[in-house]
Amino acid sequence: MKPHIKKLKSELKTLVQTIRESKAQFKEAQRTGQPIWKSLADLSRAKYEYRHKHIVRCILRGTPREKIEQPKEENKPSEKYIEKLIAEVLSEALCPHPVGSIEESTSSAGGACGSGVLPEVSQELVEWDSGVSKMSDPRNASGLINRLAAFVRGHRVS
Repeated sequence: MKPHIKKLKSELKTLVQTIRESKAQFKEAQRTGQPIWKSLADLSRAKYEYRHKHIVRCILRGTPREKIEQPKEENKPSEKYIEKLIAEVLSEALCPHPVGSIEESTSSAGGACGSGVLPEVSQELVEWDSGVSKMSDPRNASGLINRLAAFVRGHRVS
């Protein structure tokens, strides 16, 4: 399994644990008559993040959107948030070292990071980003996201 997908899976496991704990806190707060807004907010946030990160992980693994979930019209996931998460995961996968890190500065020109190392990937990301920013219909985003995920799966990321 690729490291960026493995990391996403561990984040999902952490979120599941947070959801379980938040549910227990919420139920306990209801029983004792304590204010429940904090536990409800934590629970809602964790569920929201889990849903979107799960969608991102499935997309990056090649699962079509129709098989991931079929939400009702009033309960669609946030396409902008999904795009943001995919961009974060892919940028980390393409360049796992933070900018200015020791690993990056000591690597040769053919290293994992830096400008010009993977120009075709950079160009594809720029084209994808400009295509997403011009979109008005969020249903078109899934096609772009799926094409980008397929593109990334075709490139070996170590």
